[in-house]
Amino acid sequence: MRKPWWFLCVVLCMLILIGCQGEEAQIQESITTASETLMTTQDPTESTDGGDSEEESQMAQIQEKLYQESALCAVAYVGYNGGSFAEIQEGFVTDGLLEVLPILSEIKEENLISAEGSELYLVIPREDVAISVFEQLFDEITADLTYGKALYTGFEPEALLLRGNISDIFPNLAILIEGQGGETLEYSPSLNLMDGTLYVETSLICDLTPYEALGIVAEPIVGDEDDRIGMWFTEALNTAGDTMALELTLDYEGNATYAYGAPDGECYEFFSGSWYEEDDLIILDLYGGAVSYDGEAESYDFHAQFRWEYADGKLTLYHVDGMGLLYGLEGGTFEFYSSNRASLIGLWSTSDYDSVTDSYIYFDLELLGDDRCSVLIHNGEGVTYAAYEGTWNVEAGVLNFNALIFSGNNYLKSMNQELGGYYRASFDTDGWLTLYYIDGDTLTEYMSEVGLEIFEPTVSYG
Repeated sequence: MRKPWWFLCVVLCMLILIGCQGEEAQIQESITTASETLMTTQDPTESTDGGDSEEESQMAQIQEKLYQESALCAVAYVGYNGGSFAEIQEGFVTDGLLEVLPILSEIKEENLISAEGSELYLVIPREDVAISVFEQLFDEITADLTYGKALYTGFEPEALLLRGNISDIFPNLAILIEGQGGETLEYSPSLNLMDGTLYVETSLICDLTPYEALGIVAEPIVGDEDDRIGMWFTEALNTAGDTMALELTLDYEGNATYAYGAPDGECYEFFSGSWYEEDDLIILDLYGGAVSYDGEAESYDFHAQFRWEYADGKLTLYHVDGMGLLYGLEGGTFEFYSSNRASLIGLWSTSDYDSVTDSYIYFDLELLGDDRCSVLIHNGEGVTYAAYEGTWNVEAGVLNFNALIFSGNNYLKSMNQELGGYYRASFDTDGWLTLYYIDGDTLTEYMSEVGLEIFEPTVSYG
């Protein structure tokens, strides 16, 4: 089956949710060293000494909470700041975060661990675990996430401040934790694409994010339905005559991302920020630049104004002022293809090689206009492995479906009785559907490996 690439920076999009394969020798050496030190210096039953200061008291409370919840590490998203360490601390004061997390004021400057990006995460390991922090890189040849250089290795229960994630959908920091009891954990701090909360899929991570202070609402703020909100894709020629693939994402909360690159190659530039409407114009206020793993690429502001129109499932942008979507094409017009509800209605099919039977397994997803859906998993020769029925919906480019099995056999021991989850939906200009994994079930082996699956439009009902 053709598996086109839709921006490596977007493919990165959901790879975080599947785990990663690292440089094992480097990782094991770092963790083993820290673990051996722990075994000779730490008693996990000892309580943390409480001090007279509020910060020391909070550390003791956090350690107690970690033990009570059997968690290995506490993590909190604490804002967005690309400035100096002093500017970060000033931001904590301005945002009122020290009132709820006074421990932020005790972070040592040498414990600010930075990669490319500006999202800030407070990390506090339990006192009896070894923790290592690595750069997380994307291998363009194998499409795997790998570990780069080690940025920190330690065994002290001290507060760390991690800064990274140039993209909302690609965390470039990885935490590796090993407890004395044999517990292990790999975790990449990032935000849930559904509602902006900290992404946590394990009870081994304790979420301490001060959502109220940050103004983050657990449920998405959705007003009246607007067909212009969601994921948009198109292709266009640059001034050199090369085909570029463009992606624009808009949500109801005013967040926006824009990226472009070769349709079957690397992402050239990625920007994130905000959007707002003024009269009949959409105004983009973004920041970003060339995607780089060595930290040498410079970022810059991207400001632009477009007149926008929506009709027949397409969003048309007419450049009015500021930067063009592609250099040298200021004043141009771009037609984007939508991943809205009508576009999704139909029968979508893909296939996946199964090493057990040395054959292909076919996966058919049917989305109907009355919110019903069905899933058929078969071998393409009349043998059905499982059939599901359920309901579906889509909101701001995110497809959610849940289906129960009503027919199947025992061919696959891992066959779920219930199937579904959340998947970011997008289309290419040929009408092929890509589902990027967010939460729930990985629908195919391919999705479990790289975080996405691509479906051929078999029948369209939309």
